[in-house]
Amino acid sequence: MTRSEYFESIENSLIQTLDGTKFDNHTKQMFAWRIGARFNRSYDEEFIWQRALYLSSNACRLFQVDLTSDIALKALKTSAEIYEYLSAISEKFDKDFCYILSALCYDIAGYQANALCMMRSFLERNQNKFYSINPGGESINSSLNDENYILFHVQLILLKQIPFAFLTYKRSSSLENDDVTKNEDLLGIYLFDKAIYSWYENILKGAESSFNDHIRDAYRYYLYKGNVFVSQILQLLSCRFDKYNERSIWKTLSPHSTSNSYVWSKYIKLLSNDFYRRFKIKSPKDRRSTFEFWVSQMNAFQQGILLDQESFIIQMPTSAGKTFIAEIAILDCLLKYPDKKCVYVAPFRALTNEKEIELSNNLSKIGYSVSSLSGDYELDEFQNFILETTDVLIATPEKLDLLYRLQNDYFSEVSILVVDEGHIIGDLNERAALLEFLIIRLKRKLPHLKILFISAVMPTENSVEFSKWISKKDSNVIKSPIFVDNEVWQPTRKIIGKFNWISKDSSRITYPKRDFQEDNNSSKIPAFVVNLIQRKNIGRRKFPSTSHRGQTAVALAYKLSENGNVLVFCSRPDWALAVCRAFLYLYESISRAKEEILPYFKENLNSESFFNAQRWLGGESPITKCLKIGVGVHFGDLPEPVRKSVEKDYRSGKLRVLISTNTIGQGLNFPIKSLIIHSLDINPKEDLKVEIRDFWNIIGRAGRAGKETEGQIIFLALNEKDEERFESYTNIDNIKRVESIFKILVQLRVSIGQDDFDNYLKLFSEPYIMSMLVEEVIDTEDQAIVEEIIDNSLFNAQQIDITPLRTGFSTVVQRIRTDVSEVEKLKAFASNGFNIDSNLALEKAINDDLEELQTIINEDNYIELISFILKSFDQGGIQEVHFGEKLEGLNGQVSILNDLIINWITGESIDALYEVWVKSVPTGLQTREKLFVFLSQGLNYRLPWGVTAFIIVLKYSLKISLEDLPSNIQALSSYVKYGVDDKLACFALSLGIKSRELSKEIVEKYDGSRNYQNFMNWLTNLTIIELNTWDLHPFDKENLLDVILKFNTKRFKVEIPKSFEFRIRGTYFSAEAQTNSKDVNVGDNLNYLRDVENEVDPFAIKIFKGSNFLGYVPREFSKPLSVEIDLNEKKYSIVVMSSTAKTGASNNDIHVSMSEIDN
Repeated sequence: MTRSEYFESIENSLIQTLDGTKFDNHTKQMFAWRIGARFNRSYDEEFIWQRALYLSSNACRLFQVDLTSDIALKALKTSAEIYEYLSAISEKFDKDFCYILSALCYDIAGYQANALCMMRSFLERNQNKFYSINPGGESINSSLNDENYILFHVQLILLKQIPFAFLTYKRSSSLENDDVTKNEDLLGIYLFDKAIYSWYENILKGAESSFNDHIRDAYRYYLYKGNVFVSQILQLLSCRFDKYNERSIWKTLSPHSTSNSYVWSKYIKLLSNDFYRRFKIKSPKDRRSTFEFWVSQMNAFQQGILLDQESFIIQMPTSAGKTFIAEIAILDCLLKYPDKKCVYVAPFRALTNEKEIELSNNLSKIGYSVSSLSGDYELDEFQNFILETTDVLIATPEKLDLLYRLQNDYFSEVSILVVDEGHIIGDLNERAALLEFLIIRLKRKLPHLKILFISAVMPTENSVEFSKWISKKDSNVIKSPIFVDNEVWQPTRKIIGKFNWISKDSSRITYPKRDFQEDNNSSKIPAFVVNLIQRKNIGRRKFPSTSHRGQTAVALAYKLSENGNVLVFCSRPDWALAVCRAFLYLYESISRAKEEILPYFKENLNSESFFNAQRWLGGESPITKCLKIGVGVHFGDLPEPVRKSVEKDYRSGKLRVLISTNTIGQGLNFPIKSLIIHSLDINPKEDLKVEIRDFWNIIGRAGRAGKETEGQIIFLALNEKDEERFESYTNIDNIKRVESIFKILVQLRVSIGQDDFDNYLKLFSEPYIMSMLVEEVIDTEDQAIVEEIIDNSLFNAQQIDITPLRTGFSTVVQRIRTDVSEVEKLKAFASNGFNIDSNLALEKAINDDLEELQTIINEDNYIELISFILKSFDQGGIQEVHFGEKLEGLNGQVSILNDLIINWITGESIDALYEVWVKSVPTGLQTREKLFVFLSQGLNYRLPWGVTAFIIVLKYSLKISLEDLPSNIQALSSYVKYGVDDKLACFALSLGIKSRELSKEIVEKYDGSRNYQNFMNWLTNLTIIELNTWDLHPFDKENLLDVILKFNTKRFKVEIPKSFEFRIRGTYFSAEAQTNSKDVNVGDNLNYLRDVENEVDPFAIKIFKGSNFLGYVPREFSKPLSVEIDLNEKKYSIVVMSSTAKTGASNNDIHVSMSEIDN
């Protein structure tokens, strides 16, 4: 038999094993038994175990000739799943060892996140003790036998604890060749140590080495010695090293890093060494290396995502690593085009916050500034400062649209545009038109702009159209690989079950796509679990009621919380609140019955979400009460500080259950083990329901990569309509195509009539076409603009009859030319995002009382101006200042809220605002919930936009510039949005400060100039010693530290300078440092020490004279310096430039020079 024939026979045997009927059925039975199904099982553990060993060992052999073999990958994944099932239910084999084998097979097969999950579960099960084959259970570190030493390192590798593994490696350093020659028994460990040492060095430092040869030598040694256990482990580990060569971040990025190798090297070291957590340096045991790409990410680089000027559609499942791909593409552009910016479009405000944290985590540490522009259509004076000082800008489509109107030139300096959750372009609303026109205008302005368009739920047939639109090519679509059996790679598996009440008190969860046979003679049945929950007496009453959807969801959530985090999805906020109340009812019933409550739901007053809910919602709110017992509630109209802290506490595990609306489907990443679908109706009267596309986006959140190997989705089917919905929604082929709203409009033209077609087209296009007309030179033909819109559009790529749109757009252009013929007026109208009718209404209101407005402006009377603006909104019928159905009673009479808005701007408490609200609004709106809807829809969005539009038209009418307006009036839209009447306080809130009270306190502490750069420098250099002198609530201090640490006021890109000069910080606030500073003289040599014990600043560097503490390196320098010290082991000298006694102070002011010492 030739070599090729041998490996072909191996492949054929793997296929036969995988396709075996008995093997398939026994595996499915094991799965069903593991999830709790009970039946007459007939699976044979010994048979399954032997097949798993056969599959895994022969897959490794097959990889010797083909590292990309789909058959080998499927064999290893199947083995991993079998070992995972056995680790939970085996009655014959060592469950702990099954964890290790499962993790190893997952790791090799390209499911590294699952490998990590398996090892974490193993450690949790064993109280953080590593697996050892010592019968006495000795500590693995004290064991001298080969098996345990090798097992120890294998477990560290699977846990991605490479920095700790590198520190604990010590064997070969004490072994010399002479020792090995004299004692052959040492050879195996010697070879193993050589392999892991060189591999660890490659991961952590990029050092080239022959680790593959060394590990194969160690494998052969133990195989020759007849040690089956170790040789089996080393065979898998050798295969794992081979796969590393294929997936290594160092190797993959090396072709792209030749011109900026220093920065790429630092970036990769940040990933692999994992030094930093939120507020402190991680201990070596807590560091988890990211050192290779996932299968999906490798696909992106192999398809050329880093090629210059090439745009791509990234069409991958949720949690497949899309943001990491985007981050590397952004860094590539920052390095190739150092004078240009990168823009990340996040369609929802909550997502902008999350992406700012994710992208700044690494990019900020290598010298780049990552910032989000919060909000939508409002003028922020400090916006210019953020734009000037930011390398990577994250913003909503609305904010970018306004920016494009006001500062069109900014986009000339953009090298890459990343569009996240891009499928929203297929929604039936104005935002879809806005996003399409934003991309149309950018493509038209910047024909070579690189665009990454990201979606987890775009149907495959759409991808070619979007590729044509974005890149002008059919093939620029990056997908997850498709393996054998047409299985799309995704990092975790999803299991979807249907819940039914099958009798008065009994329930059943059925998993239709997980069928099996009880024995060879029976027919297939779906896996099922009976009575996961039952109706039972809690005190005097039975719970849950079978007719109460909320109680059923709560009973399931309570039970499933024993396995991990649970999310209950509700299609409407009022139903989310109903589930919230049902949870409180269950909790109170258990308490009254004096039964034991699960530990996750014990009262906890020490959570940030509870703290903020008390501040905003009050102690009697059901949301606040739920947060106190570990249950979060999340929907769009919650006050933003509450919503953000709920997200944070759910991620950190302080909340075990989250009740959420579609905000969960807006790209937010949560660690969800089980997801319960409570409802899908949005408005039953109009048959409006959650889109199937959104349903799949939501359930994709279950089983988050790195947190779980599996996500369970349970669909409540309590009636016949639910049954039908289950069949429809769980069929992924039913996801609708993502289509341009303009294509849909053309398709509806006949049914809705020409007049409605024209009105909708005007609504969806007029503000954007106005903006495009302003860009044009006088000689540009209007029809040419229309043709450019069509040429750069999505609808043109989707092959529809363009004629109605061409005619309609031409009509819109003609109307603009007719109604707004003056160029300066057109510029004003085009810059605020309002349509022509609304702009004309504002202009009329302004011109009718221009003299009064001039007086208001001369006096900088912003309170009076807001009253005037609200009245103009009442009179003009301005559709942009419309608060939707939830606040229908306010539309057209905004001025009744004059007192409320003034109280809001001047910083009154929420309780005081609620009192004014009740007095001001119609009876049906007099609730706190409606007040918060107004805060969300009105004060955070519609009214700041309206104020911005008014001020833009006002300055046109007065023939002045924005800079000619008084300070408070310039900032009025920010005052309305943030609820404070101080520019720096607004700036602080825009940076991420969560409370108005804290923002004002920060400004009170600041005694510098009213300059944004100076304020930012002061803020980011505050030391913990200084903050400890402030009277801050712990959660406010934590929030402030978050903001302080995320920014780079000194942007040292590429390489940092060799020398810095600065004043030592924090001396004044430490009695010890004050005294020591008196002994410092010019020319003294000082020393420094990384403050690894610092609990609030991972970048802190202490400065000493000898052993005498003097203070800290300012954070603007300590952040880049500490990264160099930690990653590149650089060393510095410090020399005193001046030491001056401060007037009225008890310390010297010390200026120093800190310079790199050449190696």
